[in-house]
Amino acid sequence: MRVEQASFTQVLEPMGIKASKCILLVALLLTSALPSIASSMSRFQEGDCFTYDLYWSHIRVGRAELSFNYESLEQGQPELLHAVFTIRTRGIADRIFKVRDRIESWIDPLTGRPIFYKKKQREGKTKRDIEVCFNWDSMTAIYTRNGKVNDPITITKDTFDPLSLITEITRASFVEFETRSQATTDGKKLVYIDATRKSDKRLKIKAGKFDAQQIEVATNELQGVFEKSPDASIELWLSQHKPAIPLKMRSEVSVGSFYGELREAIYQGKRIGP
Repeated sequence: MRVEQASFTQVLEPMGIKASKCILLVALLLTSALPSIASSMSRFQEGDCFTYDLYWSHIRVGRAELSFNYESLEQGQPELLHAVFTIRTRGIADRIFKVRDRIESWIDPLTGRPIFYKKKQREGKTKRDIEVCFNWDSMTAIYTRNGKVNDPITITKDTFDPLSLITEITRASFVEFETRSQATTDGKKLVYIDATRKSDKRLKIKAGKFDAQQIEVATNELQGVFEKSPDASIELWLSQHKPAIPLKMRSEVSVGSFYGELREAIYQGKRIGP
């Protein structure tokens, strides 16, 4: 078993990719890095839930889950759309670098704007508790890490956190080869990420067969956000539904690929997958 674990690590480290970062690159890009939207299409519903297998080449290294419900941040306040994204490693990856992350976003269901973002990061010996509070009156976001509050940063009217963005991009309709840019913040800085729609294809995955649209993400915009190979390319496939289902994400590097693939789902009250 030691030989197998060492091989996994030795392949990753020369490229500057830590095992945990590879898993997070796949998982988080299922929920970020997509274009600006002004659409009145429907949003995800109470009970919608999507489960993904995470792979390095053909080795399954973890699982991610994206779910939605409605709840209030505090008693007596209006209900918000509550998105929850969890990431868990397994097998070899779990023994090398255990990941147990939980990311949450509370979103105004009328405007689509994030109200509160929370990340509980548990990666190896790293433990971080992060919160971002959005103030749309003052157009600022305040970042708190492990109880320490940063100075507010200025945001734009169409800024999203990394998770609330999924509720917007899944409603988008943009033409083939069109490129758009979207403002996104983790509370520390505002980042603009470009994404281009490529050709459509019929995608066969564990959850079934889907007509999918391919999105290519400009990886240069992700420098400083993810540790990755400088020659990596990132692709995302979305279903043709509205809201679209995130089906698959892949990052190609010189020694193989990292990807996340939809295994099963509950979507608008219907079960998808085996």
